[in-house]
Amino acid sequence: MVEELLRSGTASALLHQPNLQGETPLYVASFHGYLDIVRLLISKKVNSRIVTKARASALLVAVQQGHHEVPCGLARQLARLTY
Repeated sequence: MVEELLRSGTASALLHQPNLQGETPLYVASFHGYLDIVRLLISKKVNSRIVTKARASALLVAVQQGHHEVPCGLARQLARLTY
């Protein structure tokens, strides 16, 4: 479903758009532990360093929520894109 939205081009513009609290799609996916969506968003080169108005990052919220596979996935995916 998410991949289809991204292919349509409609949602692509929203990948970097935070909500009123400053939460990006990457933050929300990390909060809920949706590792596949986190990987997909990182592959689309979203900014993983954006923080919310409460100064929380996608990485921080994943750890706080106990989704330990998400930070590992974030780190692996970012390493692949960087090198």
